[in-house]
Amino acid sequence: MRHLPPGQVATRTVALLALLATGSCHCCAGPCIVSPAPFLSVSIRAIEVAPQILSLAPGGTTMLVASGILGDGTSVRVNVEWTATGGSITPEGIYTAGSTLGHFRAVARLAGSTLTDTAKVTIQSAPKLVAVKVTPETGTLAPGVAQDFSAVGLMDDATTALVSVTWAATGGTVSATGLYTAGATAGAYRVIATETGGTLADTAAITVTPPGPTTLVVQPAGIPAAENKWLLLDTDTGIAAMASCPSDRVTHFALAEQPIEDVWPGCTTELSLFARGYSAVLDVAPTKSGPGPKLIIHESMSLPLTMKVRVIYEYQDGGKDAESDLSFANDRFRLNAMGLVLGLVGTPDSISPDKPAGGSIDPLATAIAQGCSGVAEVPELVQSDRLNVLMVREDQWPSIWVDDDYYGYNCFLEGHRNVIFIRENHADGTLAHEVGHALSLLHVGYGFDLSDYDYADGNVMQDSAFNPGSAQLLDHFTLGQSYRANFSADSWVYKGGLRTGTPKSCPALVQPGNQPENWPCPQLSLDWP
Repeated sequence: MRHLPPGQVATRTVALLALLATGSCHCCAGPCIVSPAPFLSVSIRAIEVAPQILSLAPGGTTMLVASGILGDGTSVRVNVEWTATGGSITPEGIYTAGSTLGHFRAVARLAGSTLTDTAKVTIQSAPKLVAVKVTPETGTLAPGVAQDFSAVGLMDDATTALVSVTWAATGGTVSATGLYTAGATAGAYRVIATETGGTLADTAAITVTPPGPTTLVVQPAGIPAAENKWLLLDTDTGIAAMASCPSDRVTHFALAEQPIEDVWPGCTTELSLFARGYSAVLDVAPTKSGPGPKLIIHESMSLPLTMKVRVIYEYQDGGKDAESDLSFANDRFRLNAMGLVLGLVGTPDSISPDKPAGGSIDPLATAIAQGCSGVAEVPELVQSDRLNVLMVREDQWPSIWVDDDYYGYNCFLEGHRNVIFIRENHADGTLAHEVGHALSLLHVGYGFDLSDYDYADGNVMQDSAFNPGSAQLLDHFTLGQSYRANFSADSWVYKGGLRTGTPKSCPALVQPGNQPENWPCPQLSLDWP
């Protein structure tokens, strides 16, 4: 870029700019002297070409633009004269590369001035396709299972580019877009992508595994043969976009064993079994037993899991005591085959929230009046292996919950799932509902559209019927809620040490788009005998 010495201005163009700014021009034999308007002082100190560096293939074209740089640093479009080497350039600045490879220049000179600027031009051959690359490079599939493959072009300048290919395969079929479907015969096969109209190609190695057994037999241990049982099969857990893996299959049987006629190779299968009075059982490990393939459910508990409960009273509620609440909740767990029971530890404790004459208020009553934040400072509650049920007198109900009209509260949001507040004059089912929160169950409808999943009224985890004036009977859990209560890592059966094995994740959702953390595992509203 060439600059004029200080004090000099470019001719003609500057004069024109000054006239446009309503100044005047007086020309003589020498350079044109500009008398600008009082508010405008214009001088072009340099010109600048953009782009400064460019690379083209032979015959390629590009547009160059020249700008004048004013004394204040701003730029304006100017009239320039173009010259070029290695190709041609039009008066408008369109450069066309010639056939000779190398380094060249395109020069812009300000009309009527010595100011110039130069763009550097490199003319080089276009990148050439040197290879085709298929991804993924390998795949292991069960018969009938599909997998997508893709191909890109590798260029001689180390870049990649889209490339048109023709697909071929052995041991199965492949679509025009690269979707390979394994055939029925096990073995080693290939998926091949060949450059359309060329010879470049690449291959992915495919292994088709032998088909699985045609029949599995479930033999639940410890549950009588005549007992009604429900078997839930979830075979798409952990498999992304595996449309061939069914979900939420349910079988009802009253036999010592249950054959499963359908086997889905390539799918991960989870089985969960439910029966009245028994804990839900689950296993994912297929085991050989006898002449045929069998899937044995190893974990079985013939007695319900007992959750220890401590009760602390601030009142005696006219016959509606903690024992009746526990009995109501246990009836719901039993009728819905939850495999869980609440067991009262010792006799209920009583405290008074009133200040005795000459004494002080019980510290525990003071903590209870502050809600979850208060009891968080009471280690005997929050650090115990029991569910702690606090029966709170009406005038002592924490003020933070009065406006919300709560009649029960579980402190799981505050990190204390084993602390439950029950308000005087509460409705039947309140304790069962709050224990449901201890078992990781959320409110019905939370995180998904209630109407999509046909939840019947009366689900214990509804949050709209717990007030003294409600006449609605809350009496059931779904099978999915029972599954989550028994196997979620957030459930008190794990937090309280009732189960010591590995928690199970919820199976895939019935419909996409719902939030797994809010979903009560598979939604199954079954009628139990």
